[in-house]
This record gives sequence, C-alpha cells and structure tokens, in this order.
Amino acid sequence: METDLNAMNVVKSAFVAYRSEEVLNGGADDRKMVANAWETVLKGTGLAPIDIHTPLWLWSRAGFPSLLEIQR
Repeated sequence: METDLNAMNVVKSAFVAYRSEEVLNGGADDRKMVANAWETVLKGTGLAPIDIHTPLWLWSRAGFPSLLEIQR
C-alpha cells in the first residue's frame, strides 16, 4: 500500500508540473521534458499515459484530495 501511495505522489507531482503555466505556454523542449518525466514514472507499470489521463484529470478537478482521506 505504501508503495502505491509513493507512486501516486510521483504521478501527482508530474501531473502538477504538466499543468504548470511554464509548460502549457512552453515549446517543444518543455513538452519533451514532460513526456520524458511520464515515461520515467510509468516505466515497468504496463501503463501508457492515455491510461491515466482521465483518472488524473478527475483527481485534479477534485483538487487532488489525499488518497488516505478517500480510502477512509
């Protein structure tokens, strides 16, 4: 369980970075940096970025509530 939460924190950090104004207003190099971060985070999981797009979008729309609070 702790490993899952650590992985989700990494994913959340990457998602927050992806949503930052610098990346959204950036160029090809910024998009490549984000793509590389996602590749690193998802390596070995069997997941593609599109697999987590909707769950992360919904989580962000909810304000990224703590996963521990959701499980209670």
